[in-house]
Amino acid sequence: MVFNSFLFILLFLPSTVAGWFLLNRRSGSAAEWFLIGMSLWFYGSFSPWYLAVLAMSAALNYAVGSRVPGKKGLLGAGIVLNLILLGWFKYVTPQLDALQTGNTILQSLIAVGLPVGLSFYTFSQISYLIDRYREEIGQDSFRRYLLYLSYFPKIVEGPITRYEELAAQFRDPERRKFSPEHLSRGILLFLFGLGKKLLIADVLAGPAVFGIQSAYYLDTLSVVVTMSCYALQLYFDFSGFCDMAMGISWMLNLDLPLNFDAPFQAESFPEFWKRWHMTLTRFFTKYVYIPLGGSRKGTLRTCLNVMAVFLLSALWHGISLNYLIWGLLSGALVVAGNLLGKREKVKNRRRRKGKALCTSVLFLGTLVFFGAPEPAYSLAILKNLFRPMWPGWLYRMAGQTDISEFWLLNKLVGAAAPAAKNPLLLAELLLVLAVAVFLCSRRTAVKLAETMRFSRKNAVLAGLLLVWCLCSMSGVSTYLYFKF
Repeated sequence: MVFNSFLFILLFLPSTVAGWFLLNRRSGSAAEWFLIGMSLWFYGSFSPWYLAVLAMSAALNYAVGSRVPGKKGLLGAGIVLNLILLGWFKYVTPQLDALQTGNTILQSLIAVGLPVGLSFYTFSQISYLIDRYREEIGQDSFRRYLLYLSYFPKIVEGPITRYEELAAQFRDPERRKFSPEHLSRGILLFLFGLGKKLLIADVLAGPAVFGIQSAYYLDTLSVVVTMSCYALQLYFDFSGFCDMAMGISWMLNLDLPLNFDAPFQAESFPEFWKRWHMTLTRFFTKYVYIPLGGSRKGTLRTCLNVMAVFLLSALWHGISLNYLIWGLLSGALVVAGNLLGKREKVKNRRRRKGKALCTSVLFLGTLVFFGAPEPAYSLAILKNLFRPMWPGWLYRMAGQTDISEFWLLNKLVGAAAPAAKNPLLLAELLLVLAVAVFLCSRRTAVKLAETMRFSRKNAVLAGLLLVWCLCSMSGVSTYLYFKF
């Protein structure tokens, strides 16, 4: 079950919202157990085995957390155990699966695969242990801890939350009262996120995947289109999920931390990474960068600390050589941006737009390594960037675009003027890209949902967006960051 499914939208979500507020009228603990139960149902729908991994991880971390304040050795052991669990499922089992070992028990463990969201909730629990060690948070009941950990809007793809961010809201009686405004704005934000996923990210997925897989045959224009499709697919897919997660939480009168803040409007690479996957950056800043010395020990040490953060970020995504190159390249660009940023800032609006464009181009360059399966593909893409042709591979890429809204038009043109079909498909792809770029330059979905005026016109528009999205759900697609 995912957010963009009929079961979730038409049954699970309304039942959860209604049950949460109705039970809170009688018993707060019953409401919390209900939300835990619904969260476990949601998570267990991916695989019942994932619940076993979650239960083991929760019990381990709660036990360690109850005794960890002031005990550095116990903290270290807890962190190591979390990393071992994460490393086993994320890095070891794929290698063992390739060996096809005959050990029955081992094969059973391998068959579990990588539990969805394991990286996200492991980091949330490491955060919990460190904050407990530092005595920044107190001991809570296991029920409250399990609710924090399993909370369904954020368990599979974040954002990565700190314990007190959610626990403080669960303790607040005002948060348990139904709010028509929060429900309405939550529905709006959920719809915006759903639209980003279904109407943009999923449309760009076909050309992006096809282009990267065709790395050896690309040319200048198809390289630009491929990487633009991939970058925008990644952004609208991940930020769309986060918008939906925040929207669901607003419906429940709860808040999740912001994970994306218009990153393509950033005027420098360091600023870009302050706006992209913000909770992961926050995690590494608080628990790695600052303990290493942050920016307090001179320029060289600061640069090394930044590189350490991006190296760990690369390992969090995977252990392939491409992720390592991506991490080192991104870290180097952030370091260079920090050094150049010490100069006086330019206030001219045109220059600011130019800086944002340059930052986005640099990001696309790093994605050549992030999105490709191995360095050979990345090098082929970079090499073919200097291979001008027309139309080259563009028409083949455009042929991977599946936009249901243009289905009838494509059929008519294909029958009446076959020679015009490829240019038409390319025009449709470029139109979606143009819309995506335009949306990236405007206010974020979160800000729009926070400030949109309630009116009959806006209600009709929101209803049309819902119908449009439901009609576009011909197949349930997963999210790019599920694999992390």
